[in-house]
This record gives sequence, C-alpha cells and structure tokens, in this order.
Amino acid sequence: MSSASSERTLKLDNASIAMQAKFIAINGIEYLAVVSDIGLHLFDSTGEEQLAYFSIAAIPGYRTDSDPVRSTYCCGIGGLPFSPLLLVGTSFGAVAIVHYDAVSKELDLERVLEGHHRSICAICVTSTSIVTGDEIGSVIVWNSDDFTLHTQFPSMGHPCSCIGVRGDTVIAGYASGVVRVYRISLGRLVFEIDAHCRALNALDLHPNQDAFATVGEDGCVCIWQLPDTKRNIPFRLASSSYKPDHMLVGVSFIRDTISQLAVVAFDRNKLYINKKPF
Repeated sequence: MSSASSERTLKLDNASIAMQAKFIAINGIEYLAVVSDIGLHLFDSTGEEQLAYFSIAAIPGYRTDSDPVRSTYCCGIGGLPFSPLLLVGTSFGAVAIVHYDAVSKELDLERVLEGHHRSICAICVTSTSIVTGDEIGSVIVWNSDDFTLHTQFPSMGHPCSCIGVRGDTVIAGYASGVVRVYRISLGRLVFEIDAHCRALNALDLHPNQDAFATVGEDGCVCIWQLPDTKRNIPFRLASSSYKPDHMLVGVSFIRDTISQLAVVAFDRNKLYINKKPF
C-alpha cells in the first residue's frame, strides 16, 4: 500500500485545533479519543466513525473569552482501567471525569477534579492512581477509587510535559529537560536528573522492566534504569542515541516485541524504530 493511500484525515466538526489523540480502553474495548478546543471527540478504534462528542462548555469553570491568549480548550486524555470513565484535562485547570454509555453512545459529565489552577499538560491513569501535571509543573496524585486528592507535589516553575506511573513511583518530565521521580507513599521527590538539554516532550515506561525512555527537542533518545535497592542497581542512563536535526515529540516501547522503541519527530512523516535499545 502506498503512503498516500494509507493516510486518512479525521474530521472534527466545528473544531479549530486538535490538542491530543490517544487510544484508550473503555470497559476493555479500545477507542480513539481526541481532545480539541471545543471538547472531546470519541471514535471507534479504526477512527472511521465518531461515536460521541462531549462539549467543553459542560465543564464548570468554562468561559468564553475573546482574548486568544486566555482561550479555553481541552488538553490531556486518560482512561480509567476496566470502567466506562474517561478523564479530560482543560486549559483552566479542571479535570473532568466523563462517563461513556456504549449503548446510547453518549458522554456525560460525572464529576470534576479541582486542584490545578493552570492548564493541564499530562494525565496518566492506573487502577490505583490518577496523576495530573500542569503548565507550571504542579503534579497531583488522586485516588482512582474515590477520586480524592492523595498527594500534591509543588510547582517547579516549568511545564510538566509528560508523566508515567508504576506502583508507588511517579516519573515526570518537564519542558526544562529535567526528569523528576516522586514516591507517592513518601509524598516527596526522590530523584532528579538533567535528562535533556532542551525541552523533554515524551516518556514511556517499559512494559515489564523498571526502565523508561525519554525524548526531547535536543534529538536525543534516552533509556533510564530505575533504581533497585535489593540488587544494588542505581538510577542510571542505560543507553542513548541521537538523531541530528530532529525535534523528537513521541516515544513508545513496541509491546509486541518490548525490545524495540518507536520514536516520532515533529514535522516528519516517518516512524523511527530503535532495535534492541538496551
């Protein structure tokens, strides 16, 4: 199949800009969720059919403003495992919990998490924790079962661009190039590294190893080993590679192989595969 014939465009009716797209599971079924300046658009897993739409105007705190600098939009998506609930971040700091009814194909507001005062940049969800980060670097951990605020890590002054969570550990990447590792049970920062010399754009946790990958605007792909006190393994850089003249914006371990890493760059129509990244 030629590259031209394999490309498709999703139409978001009445939207001016799409902020993020992510495949999420709702009650074990995969969907494609897209957030825009006007709300949440839910498609089937192929992206062929838009199943439901949720307007940002239904979220408390929404306002209309003619000033484009203060405009409102949805940003950040997450899906609560084994449930019909989605999480949608907003530019005014609210995190909406939205319920999807697969029979009626309707999205309805369930409740709103309030704690951030600036635009949401990143959302990560596990069966026990919801972790959100905003544009001034505040990171909040919420309990997944009752949506109460568990822990809040203070602002570090730079946008939190990406988040990963595994068990008791939160890994947050920042636009300053820094990676911070927090321990939820301790409620504090345990590690901080200058991972990239320019903005860090994305990170991904390895499916079955205590390691994660980061990419940034400096063109570097880095894999980090999380510490293991039982085996006396320190926090360390496991491997790195460099793509000259590339602004890297996305990274993911390929789950079918878990020994390969997929990387995408801004304004490039290629998917780069790093084989045996460790």
